[in-house]
Amino acid sequence: MILRSWVRRQRAENRRQTIEKFLTSDFCLLISVLCTPITSCQIQPFGYNVWRMEKITIAISASSELQIDLEDFPELSSENKLVKKSLAVVKRYTPGILRYLSKQKVLAHLPLYLIEIHSQADISEAEARRRLGNWMRRKMIRRLFYVLSELLVMPFTAFVALLPGPNVIFYLLFVLFYFHLKAFLSLRKIKSENLNISLLKN
Repeated sequence: MILRSWVRRQRAENRRQTIEKFLTSDFCLLISVLCTPITSCQIQPFGYNVWRMEKITIAISASSELQIDLEDFPELSSENKLVKKSLAVVKRYTPGILRYLSKQKVLAHLPLYLIEIHSQADISEAEARRRLGNWMRRKMIRRLFYVLSELLVMPFTAFVALLPGPNVIFYLLFVLFYFHLKAFLSLRKIKSENLNISLLKN
């Protein structure tokens, strides 16, 4: 009886220490990231340093204005300590989401890329910019919804810390929140007129 009581106390103590470790390490890093202002990218004038820009490809459908897809873009990377740690966990356990996260980073830095527009329709540059502007507004609204939802869910991931192994759910939610937030903040300020685009008809 005494042994069973001791075992129960030990298990309770181990759970408490696990939660404390989560709250005092990763969660505190999360708070520090959230308290640091996340600035959007600096928008450069049209045509700025074009030869040093990385290229991305956006496909515009000829049949519908709503069908716009970001096709080719750089691989995801980050210098933020917690983001790098989170990406390492996500890459190991849920690698399929990395392409989606890469898209979110690109959305946050659109003016820093040379954008190659592929379209089967014969559209003008003004029409391409108008469609891109509408596309960016839709992306911005959707990411605001994502950010609010992730903020509500993220605190509950502390309970998952009781399980053995890394808290994959926390890391996944964090990187989603981080890149969704950066994309939202930047898309609020980016104007299609400031994008460096070139039109290619398929």
